[in-house]
Amino acid sequence: MKLLPLLPLLFILLYLASCKDNCEDLQIGTVNLGSPSTSFTPYEEGEQLLFQNEQGEQLIFTNQRVDENFRICIKNICSSLDPYKTKSCEYYAAQGIRNILRADGDLQIELVVSTENYGKAKDLIFYDFFTANFSGSGTQERGEFIAYWHSLVSDFEVDQTILKTPMVEQENVELLGKTYEDVLQMGNAGNGVYFEKGKGLVVIEKSGVLYGLVE
Repeated sequence: MKLLPLLPLLFILLYLASCKDNCEDLQIGTVNLGSPSTSFTPYEEGEQLLFQNEQGEQLIFTNQRVDENFRICIKNICSSLDPYKTKSCEYYAAQGIRNILRADGDLQIELVVSTENYGKAKDLIFYDFFTANFSGSGTQERGEFIAYWHSLVSDFEVDQTILKTPMVEQENVELLGKTYEDVLQMGNAGNGVYFEKGKGLVVIEKSGVLYGLVE
């Protein structure tokens, strides 16, 4: 009979446990890519790009476009008792765009733009993040760039962003007899890309050989 007072407590604990297991994410807002950012993934599904070197050899890329939806978690609100379930959170619904350009063989260039939250912000400050990945010829290269700030940030700290392998910015660069302006360059050891802001890929370097975009 002395155990009877424990029954209400047991029911309460079981109820709280069930709440923990049924907790759900809560959307508190939406953030879209800034208008300048969509120019960093400018290619449509099935679009082809032709690049040619000085010897007339060509690389032809075909694009796959992927529109992505993801969450930017702002605050954890619930942890399930089930260790295999992730924490629930208050989140902003965000969008991303991925261009996957493939050529013959294993050569692939991936361009991705998405939105992130500045880590040190007291208020929500979002920025759009651009990455370029080059793979093939036995190598993998990556470059990153902050494409757009959704709020005015004059003195951001890099370690509070996810920027780890920044691209090289150049006001202008001459390649294959042409001058390109406002260029981002990514890659080492003779493999990488040159990206002209507002336009897209203009030159690809593969095994030390430059291939220019044929327009």
